[in-house]
Amino acid sequence: MLRPEALLVLSDVTNPTGFSCTTVECLASPGSGSCAAVPGSSCSYTSYLRERDYSVLDQFTRVLYLLWIFCSAPLAAGQATEAGQAALNLRMPFSMTREGMPLTKALLEVGHRALSNQLIFGIEVHLQDNREPTVDFRFDASSTLGDVLHQIVRQVPGYEFEAVSDRMINVYPRASKGNPDSLLNTRVERFDVVEEEPGNILLQPKEFIPELAERLAPKRFASGPGGIVGITVRGLGPVRINLHLEDVTVRQILNEASAATQRVTVPGYRPKGWVYSFQPDPASDLGGVHSWSIHW
Repeated sequence: MLRPEALLVLSDVTNPTGFSCTTVECLASPGSGSCAAVPGSSCSYTSYLRERDYSVLDQFTRVLYLLWIFCSAPLAAGQATEAGQAALNLRMPFSMTREGMPLTKALLEVGHRALSNQLIFGIEVHLQDNREPTVDFRFDASSTLGDVLHQIVRQVPGYEFEAVSDRMINVYPRASKGNPDSLLNTRVERFDVVEEEPGNILLQPKEFIPELAERLAPKRFASGPGGIVGITVRGLGPVRINLHLEDVTVRQILNEASAATQRVTVPGYRPKGWVYSFQPDPASDLGGVHSWSIHW
């Protein structure tokens, strides 16, 4: 005999003005904690309405569901560390609607409004005809950061996000994350910088990472457009960082350089994320055009 063992949430929707009531008597002392009403009076109010649909799982279907979760985990749209998951559960501070925004700009809008402007992104984006994917998003005070990111990333097929810390999110094409041919997965035995402006590392990482510079060195003259875009700008500000890392990837170096900007205490200094853009071009010796920019 099968017995119920668990509830599976099929949907969880909150309508901020979803419940109205116009047939109640008015409270005699609102805010006092007393439920005493004024006889013969009539009041109305509107409140949020949270609706959840559940499926009851018995022993058999629960096992099948857990197997499905385990097998499909690598395809999940969002991943998170324990600290990152706490950030994803935070509520957005107010409502916003945007339509047809480039992916990096949409994420910038979210970052400026979440976690008191302390949320930053590390983004890998593949271009088509030199254009980013565009997305729409809508959120209100009942939405969590995770809700918004899922909403955005679902519109870009093949992409996913990962909360690598409580204040940093990586967004990337799923096929690139474990692909050894991706520049961001280039292994770096040791990385050391002393008293360096972090923006310089984010704008032109090959100047600081010999392994990356080697991969970006053309092995022959390109027969078509392609190459590297990025500008090294010295003296972007008063902030300098020190980093000493071993056995890391280029992606991890960019993450650490960005994370260092979150620890800066200079008044008015805004933390910096990073963007790596790739425009494929089979005619290029480098496979296309690779570019880096600061996301802030």
